[in-house]
Parts: sequence; structure tokens; C-alpha cells
Amino acid sequence: MLAVLDQYRYQAERLAQQLQMLTNTEQELGAAWDFLSSFEDVEEGSEVKVPIGGGVFISATVANPDRVLTAIGDELSVELSPADAAQRIGERRDQVRELMQQVRGSIEQTEASAMALQQQAEAAFQELQASKEL
Repeated sequence: MLAVLDQYRYQAERLAQQLQMLTNTEQELGAAWDFLSSFEDVEEGSEVKVPIGGGVFISATVANPDRVLTAIGDELSVELSPADAAQRIGERRDQVRELMQQVRGSIEQTEASAMALQQQAEAAFQELQASKEL
């Protein structure tokens, strides 16, 4: 019973790590979406602060405000309008948020199962103690 309880705890820890990774991804997508949403008012030659992750920004001069490069897969990217890129990022962000909800649900289920098993183990231990006292 204790081995199964340890497995539940391990699974909950792994799910918590996965949730943290998804949270980081959602925050990065949020920063990109925020940047692209404000990019519509930028003119050619303007200097902007571009988020590169981890709260770090670089200064850049805008060469073409009508197009941005957007990753579409392993080392592949396409040029899109800022609005289309923002829409894509918004969709990915929604998918990540949905996954976050699923992981939270899995964490809750795992913790509930672990708690129920722990209560069973405690009850069995108390029964054993009571039988020894007789």
C-alpha cells in the first residue's frame, strides 16, 4: 500500500512539473501576444523593445511592420501579418491553457486517490494496533 502511495506522490510531483512548464509557455505566449497586439501602431524605422524570454528585451529597428516571422514547426517559420501572428499565438495560448486545466484536474485526482489510500493505510494500522491490544 505504501509503494502505491509513493507512486501517487511521484505522479503528483511530475504533474506539478508539467504544470510549471505549461505555465511558463503560457506566459511566454502572453508576452508575444501583448507585443504583437501593440505592434499594429508601429511604423517602419521605429525602435521597439522585443521580448526574447525570461523577462529580457532587446532593442530593434522595425524594417517591415506589415510582416513578422512566426515559427510553424521544427526550424520552420513563415511571414505573417502581425494580426495573423497574434491570432495564431492566441490559439496556441488557448490550447496551453486547456492543457493546464487538464493537468490541474489530474493533479487533483491523483491527490484525492493518494489521500484515500493514506486514510485506508491509517485505518488498517489502527485496526492492527487494536488487535494487538486484545
